[in-house]
Amino acid sequence: MALNRHRGSLDQFEEVRFIHELDPVVLSRANLIRLAEKAENFDELVKNCYVRMLTKTDKVTFHAIYRIIGVIDTQVPIGKSKYAKRIRVDNQAERILESTAVDPITQEEFEVWYKNAKLKTQPLPTISWIKQRSDEIRLALRDASRRSEVKASSELTKVILSRSRLIPLVQCKEGEDIIEGCFVRMVLGHERHTGQVKYGIAQIVAVTESDEYEVSEPLAGSVTKHKLYRKLTLRHVSNAYMDVGLQSISNSPIDGAEFFEWTTAYQHADLPLPVIDFIEKKERQIHEFLLSRGLILKKVKKEEPVDDEERREDEPVQKKLKVSRSRDLYGQ
Repeated sequence: MALNRHRGSLDQFEEVRFIHELDPVVLSRANLIRLAEKAENFDELVKNCYVRMLTKTDKVTFHAIYRIIGVIDTQVPIGKSKYAKRIRVDNQAERILESTAVDPITQEEFEVWYKNAKLKTQPLPTISWIKQRSDEIRLALRDASRRSEVKASSELTKVILSRSRLIPLVQCKEGEDIIEGCFVRMVLGHERHTGQVKYGIAQIVAVTESDEYEVSEPLAGSVTKHKLYRKLTLRHVSNAYMDVGLQSISNSPIDGAEFFEWTTAYQHADLPLPVIDFIEKKERQIHEFLLSRGLILKKVKKEEPVDDEERREDEPVQKKLKVSRSRDLYGQ
């Protein structure tokens, strides 16, 4: 009995030897993005964990070759927001979160990783560390899933910014910080058969400097031209980031079909939808900024109407006050 207890305590500090032991700290693309957007301690959680990444394609068989790669650190490119977070892997390269694999690691990939680790004489993660870190990750993911995600287009509309709203926001640093993480309705292209403009929902990752360009905006029956030096870095679902000028942003609201297409694409990519508390926070920040710049009017509380009966009851009192005041004035 004592021997078994001693053996169990040794196993807690034993280095990993099997694929099922390492698997809990190999982060999938979905979990990596979910943690980046919703976990405050994202940096601490993913450091020293692993990801599965495509490294090359076999020239003969065209078979994709994946490797298990360690995460050394996380990076946010200069001038970018937390939505542009990247991981720095063990070969010192920076990778965007979307470049990690969706599917789990294979036995062959584990054996290659294990062999290379032994050849480099680098310390392998211990069973006890993996258990502790996987528990922390599981807890963070559970807390993230408890937060209510957006379910209706009316909820998302609160943080979808039109071109006219974006023009003043991109022209100052405070505005740039506010709009990061919000969404836009952007031009994606044209329908093949009808030739109509196709729109889609994209997330603002950052605001970047650009060469001067002009945006025309209708205002009070005329057209106002704005010279801008900022573009938006957008992410359309899980595709690569793209830099877009404001002329490609729509002033019209999203429709039900566009919202359905967007949510479906997120589900297929296994990506987290924005949560309600994030939407409410962004909506409040945008409103306060526009209010401070005089771009929207503050709502003034209207006086409550007085019932006729209350007015008639007050009339005798008002008459008495007038009489008493006149007496005071003329010494009567």
